[in-house]
Amino acid sequence: MVDVKVYDGLISEDMHSSMYDWAQNVSWYCKWIGMTHLLDKKKKLLRTGEARRVSVQEYIPDLSGKSSSKHVLGAETSIEDMIALFRFSMYRHPIGWSNESAQNHCKEAWNIFTSINNQLFDGKATLDDGLKEAITGLSGPTGYFISGKSYYDKYNVERTDAAGGFTCYLNGRSTDPMKNDKIGQRSGQMHKDTDPRAKDDDPYYTVLFVLNKKWRPDWGGEITFFNDEDTGATHWKRGYNLGWPEKVVGNKPGRIIVYKHNTTHISAPPRITAPEITQRLAFRIKVI
Repeated sequence: MVDVKVYDGLISEDMHSSMYDWAQNVSWYCKWIGMTHLLDKKKKLLRTGEARRVSVQEYIPDLSGKSSSKHVLGAETSIEDMIALFRFSMYRHPIGWSNESAQNHCKEAWNIFTSINNQLFDGKATLDDGLKEAITGLSGPTGYFISGKSYYDKYNVERTDAAGGFTCYLNGRSTDPMKNDKIGQRSGQMHKDTDPRAKDDDPYYTVLFVLNKKWRPDWGGEITFFNDEDTGATHWKRGYNLGWPEKVVGNKPGRIIVYKHNTTHISAPPRITAPEITQRLAFRIKVI
């Protein structure tokens, strides 16, 4: 049986609201496989009726407009735009790679982490030694970004400090308007939040806090967790076994989801009726 813990109601409404509001005004980054005509200002105006501030790799919900669709499309998605659209990765905003950096970059995220740490881990969880997540789309030509600044320049982060990845970040996903919307032959791939050097019994965990303030079950965005049964299916890159689905956890606002690093899972995209992308605050921790 998969070891997934789900908790509701542990974080106060004030803390939740403060974190959500903060997240709507920072840059969420993604990595494009290719460029499209969708960034053309005149075409943006024709498609949406307003000249939204949009760039290829950077998304600011309060500035670029909220919808569950990919940010360059806006709320309305034509067949022509879907055909022109190339696949990119999830939306992410890096917060920190350690306890100190997370606290310095976002006190709201640090407050939530501290509350979760005290309530669920007796204060023994740390971001210093968690398994770090590489985040793409943080740098590139100035034209890729709304302000002309990369993540490192905009948020005054030294590349060497964040070179190994992040243990605290915002994690979002948009709709998949096309069934073949994928990278290579993979679409929303099943995976583990692990590292080849980590052992199964090492005390590494992922902790997710559902940041969306309003959500409904019919808006999608659920996470499915899989067991380790030998099915003959293996991960495309790491080669580990892919078992059968065993537990589904909905994107309920304020929900906390805790699972070990070696737990296979997949996140479903939101449906087109959702008002915004799924938004989660992620912590990669080690319990010491």
